[in-house]
Amino acid sequence: VQPAEPAAATSEGAAMRATASELEALCGAPLRDVASSAVVTQRPKFVAAEGGAGALPFDLSHHPASRSDLARSTLRRLQRDMRTYELQKEAAEEPRLHALSEDAIAAIARGGGGGSGGGGG
Repeated sequence: VQPAEPAAATSEGAAMRATASELEALCGAPLRDVASSAVVTQRPKFVAAEGGAGALPFDLSHHPASRSDLARSTLRRLQRDMRTYELQKEAAEEPRLHALSEDAIAAIARGGGGGSGGGGG
């Protein structure tokens, strides 16, 4: 991220300036530099899919149209793409606040407010 050229100072005040790292933090994880691991932890974003990495959710290997070289090549490419996607998903993490349990987060997402006060999780 490249910071934009600062605007000229106006009568209301000086122009705001931000470094590239400040803009990246603001757009990504604003509290990363101030929140310790006692407050925020990184957790896996996704659970591994059944059938292992790269497993297609269907099997076309016995279909008559899958016998051509193009079809076999396409199926191999799909399997490679699925493996790559699964590996990317496994590596993905998301920050979680220790004060909010999974139940509280679910209640907030449903619009219930999660008034139980948090707790571990």
